[in-house]
Amino acid sequence: MLARGALPRPRAVSFLLAGARIDRAVIDLVLALSFVATAVLAAHFCARYHHNFWDDAYISLRYVKNLAHGEGLVFNPGERVEGYSNFLWIVFLTPSYRLAEVLGSEFLDLVRLWCTLFTLGNLYLLSRIGLRLFGVRLLALVPVVLFACDGATPFFAIIGMENPFQQFWLLLALQLLLARSERSPLLLGLALTMAMLTRLDSAIFVGS
Repeated sequence: MLARGALPRPRAVSFLLAGARIDRAVIDLVLALSFVATAVLAAHFCARYHHNFWDDAYISLRYVKNLAHGEGLVFNPGERVEGYSNFLWIVFLTPSYRLAEVLGSEFLDLVRLWCTLFTLGNLYLLSRIGLRLFGVRLLALVPVVLFACDGATPFFAIIGMENPFQQFWLLLALQLLLARSERSPLLLGLALTMAMLTRLDSAIFVGS
């Protein structure tokens, strides 16, 4: 019986808030579909934007190139100017630049592959976080579905920016925080350190 002035709650909302239990296979299926949808949309965006990166990404990639060639973390050889804000992303990509040179492959394709893999990794971490928070229930699907349905998710998977990399470390830190195992404090500190080294604005999450 509804209280006076209360509005009836839609069945779907009631079902969601009730924390209805679902089969674990359903969660795995939704995760797999999210993987496929994100990869397909990433390929679509890549073709739509003619395989181009954002100009901000090219700034970082020039630092990667000079670091790989032994010139140091510089935009122009001989000019010691720190024009990047994603130190760990640059360091992480440097071996890939050398590998691309050795294999005679396109370095930008490797960068795009890394961004896509980290994006898919973020979907996986969100599925684990959902299970940690809500158990095998319908609510556990919410983090994965929201992330997969956000148009920025596949977009940032193909433009060469460090966002998926930073998100990975932050989500890993949250997963470790929720796990509360004996090794979690050390691994949590490591994950947060990696996030901070990727972008200093990760301090907002570290501080919270």
